[in-house]
Amino acid sequence: MLLLLVAILLITLCLCLVYIRRLHHRRNSLLSYLSHEIRTPMNGIVGMSTLLDQTSLTKEQRHYLTTIRTCCEQLLQVANSALDQPPPNPPAPSAIPTLAIQYPLHILLAEDNPINQQLAMILLKKMGYCPDIAANGKEVLDRLHDTQYDIIFMDVQMPEMDGLAATRAIRNRPTISAAAAPPTPIIIAMTANTTPRDREQCLAAGMNDYLAKPIDLPELTSMLKKWALQKKHP
Repeated sequence: MLLLLVAILLITLCLCLVYIRRLHHRRNSLLSYLSHEIRTPMNGIVGMSTLLDQTSLTKEQRHYLTTIRTCCEQLLQVANSALDQPPPNPPAPSAIPTLAIQYPLHILLAEDNPINQQLAMILLKKMGYCPDIAANGKEVLDRLHDTQYDIIFMDVQMPEMDGLAATRAIRNRPTISAAAAPPTPIIIAMTANTTPRDREQCLAAGMNDYLAKPIDLPELTSMLKKWALQKKHP
């Protein structure tokens, strides 16, 4: 009888552990979903308002813009605090228009959110680059069949195929021989999830570097210089 009670107790404990693990997994999935769906548009607003602040505005317009950006940054701080994320980057200074001449690169931008897609395009074009665009991982793979890229800025969370899966597929592409292998693109993660665990997942999937959203212009500039020199002098 005692052995039966002990067995029942052990089975109950095992079931409780399984249930707790499932709850933990669901919590992480929910946090990841909230992180992407809530902070993605807010990051876009912060980035776009920073660019707009560099244009000619009246005093009244600049006051409205400052209010919008401040409110959005405060909401981001609340979201980041709840999701254990570091604070967003400070507003970015002006871009270097001749960077593409100094460091020529063929760039592919993989981003599904239209606002963040447009923001990244504006920043890269201000530097003189003309990147191609893919809205998900499958489109990235399709483009690589016909085009060679030096750098791929890869959003992590995308529909159909996410950035991690697309990166693994790129790194595992079959080749007939080493001589026939296409040049390996540099893959840089772009994501609002910036915990050490997120960074480790990106690097483990085969990504080379990591860029947090909203995009910090000095960091983006430094990253482009770094990898352009790396490809020139491997």
